[in-house]
Amino acid sequence: MSGGAAPKAEARWSTLAISSLGGVLGGLVGAAFVIVVTLVLKAGIEWVATQPTWAIITVPLIGLALSVLVLEGIGRSDDEQARAQNAEPPRGWGRVRPWITFPR
Repeated sequence: MSGGAAPKAEARWSTLAISSLGGVLGGLVGAAFVIVVTLVLKAGIEWVATQPTWAIITVPLIGLALSVLVLEGIGRSDDEQARAQNAEPPRGWGRVRPWITFPR
């Protein structure tokens, strides 16, 4: 009976070691990713700080206007295509449909 207990205990330690190693490696990769993203954001902020004031004010407004126009275009075109084809939305889309297309 004592021969059967040792492999189970050994398997537990092996599983624990592999899980611990995976957790450590995952933590290191996640930490490296966070550091890289933080450094990129800092570099971007530093670059923006060197721009003239008019650019700092107008570029975000232009980007916001473009994003609204693109989203309006996507929402309206999807609605028009569905009406032109008299297509039924896929099942389960009934509640989601108002969020996909914009009202007129």
